[in-house]
Amino acid sequence: MAFVDVCRIYERHGKYLVLNPLVPSWVITNINGKACAIEDDKDNVLNGDYCLKFWDSNDFYFTAAQTVTLDAGSYCFGGYFEGGDCGNDADIFIGVTAGEDSTAEPEFKMSAKDDGWRNWQNPELSAIEVEEDGTTMTFLISVKAKSGGWGAWDGMYLYRK
Repeated sequence: MAFVDVCRIYERHGKYLVLNPLVPSWVITNINGKACAIEDDKDNVLNGDYCLKFWDSNDFYFTAAQTVTLDAGSYCFGGYFEGGDCGNDADIFIGVTAGEDSTAEPEFKMSAKDDGWRNWQNPELSAIEVEEDGTTMTFLISVKAKSGGWGAWDGMYLYRK
């Protein structure tokens, strides 16, 4: 499936953190508009064929979320973002929250800036501490932008340090 090129969830040295790492289940919520989709678009990928791409002719807001159950330890979550024309008030970030509620305010958050086509930003949260085995965490991508804003996310990763 397409999701393999958008997110790889693994433990350092190649051990995957999910049972089927080739099909991570990102849940995309277009809160207003139809801005976001996973697309086969070789012009807007960091690697591979597919990316989480967005654009809309109206102001828009979307999230993409994936819930994963983790064991105790230190984790790093990040990815790559390119984009432009999102506006001065754009809010573009990755985030992490405990539990399965993708609408909750993230406990950890790192912003990205739209800096143009193929000017890849690498927001990363490198100090995620999970205290108990079996802890459910939700990993988020969020974009709030003005009409005409565009961009893509690719190469998302989560690993245990």
